[in-house]
Amino acid sequence: MPLGLELKKFTQQALRSVTKDLSRDTEKIVKAKINEKLSQGASNQNIELDISHTFKITDGKATISFKTSYEKIKGEQRDSVRAYSYTNKNGKKVHVKGHNRVNKDNHRFQTEDGGFTTSNELPDEVINEIFAEAMQETVSEAFRKLKT
Repeated sequence: MPLGLELKKFTQQALRSVTKDLSRDTEKIVKAKINEKLSQGASNQNIELDISHTFKITDGKATISFKTSYEKIKGEQRDSVRAYSYTNKNGKKVHVKGHNRVNKDNHRFQTEDGGFTTSNELPDEVINEIFAEAMQETVSEAFRKLKT
């Protein structure tokens, strides 16, 4: 077997090994971050999450793809709502006292634009944000281990 072919085969095996470790570490961090996000504040929520990953090596370049599937959010989130006022469609000023809201099997998420959305599943932007953070942490940790 020519030396170039052996080196390419070794490089792909090394890349496959590193990619597999990165994917597994990322999965662990994602699961922890999602359940941490759901249990913030006065919340006892959780979600059953299944993550699978595939990686492909083409021309010496590795690509990792993650696929997530999960069940609906379970549990309660208690949300404190501040007092506010608004004008209804008849032009009358309405004052709402501060109160607590209970989201059963729903969670209130803050969106990128600063607004809020309530959903019984994870919004795509939340999943994407968590995966990006987890991947950054995983890669940073891998490089830190290489230096030591």
